[in-house]
Amino acid sequence: MESKVNFLFAVLAVILIATVAMLTYSCSSPSIPAYFPKKVLLADAITQADQAGRAVVIVFVVRPSEPCESFLRGAMSSRRVARLMESAVQPYLFDATKADSANVEAAAVLDRFAITEYPTVLAVRKGQEQARLVGEVSAKELEAWLKKLETPPVTPAG
Repeated sequence: MESKVNFLFAVLAVILIATVAMLTYSCSSPSIPAYFPKKVLLADAITQADQAGRAVVIVFVVRPSEPCESFLRGAMSSRRVARLMESAVQPYLFDATKADSANVEAAAVLDRFAITEYPTVLAVRKGQEQARLVGEVSAKELEAWLKKLETPPVTPAG
């Protein structure tokens, strides 16, 4: 009888440990907001945005990084931000973790846009930087910033 009780406690301990591990993993690795396209090259995202008359909004993150993870879970997951990202701009998530000496293309993108801090949100229209946000901003700040991007800048006739 005693061996059956010990076995039962061992099984329960294993289940408890597995449950805690799964909950810890699911809480520490937020899902990427669904509006970010999967398996799209940055050059293609810029082209699509130009063709649609939109800015491409590039969100530069490194993972794992608490400021970046918090930004993805917080401001980037806001319903209002999601609505603007889906309707007003062409969103693109750039994981700068892969940008090292082995990945020359990713390092060149960071160099081209002078990205040195994370998270950084960059608006690009027709290949030119239009606006930039650096650091973990609130959903309200991000929403206001995105609303300014809805209308393309007016170029004086001349």
